Amino acid sequence: MPYVHDWYGNQALWVMLPARGRLPSQRDPAAGWPGRLSTKFPWYGMRAGQLRVTGRRLDGPGRFGAEVGTVQQGYGPPGFVPSNLHWSGPGCWRLTATLAGSSLSITARVNPP
Repeated sequence: MPYVHDWYGNQALWVMLPARGRLPSQRDPAAGWPGRLSTKFPWYGMRAGQLRVTGRRLDGPGRFGAEVGTVQQGYGPPGFVPSNLHWSGPGCWRLTATLAGSSLSITARVNPP
């Protein structure tokens, strides 16, 4: 994915940081969630288990959702874990991923489509 680079992580989970701290988004209409945006985002799990991702908008109110695979569904462990992140709108978001009792947080600006 051209919008990620530079590895950041811990003993359980690694991620490629968004270039210049910015994530692209695309319109993703969902029933009951007008204006929803989505971004495909890669994680790399070093341990087995279900990855969970939460998000919180830092510059105003916002709604977040995530569809996340498992390390076993990807290529490992260790291995790639795909996710599709859903945003109520562009802005500054704090993501926290948890896997096997370890957490990793990043902050990024979600760009409008």
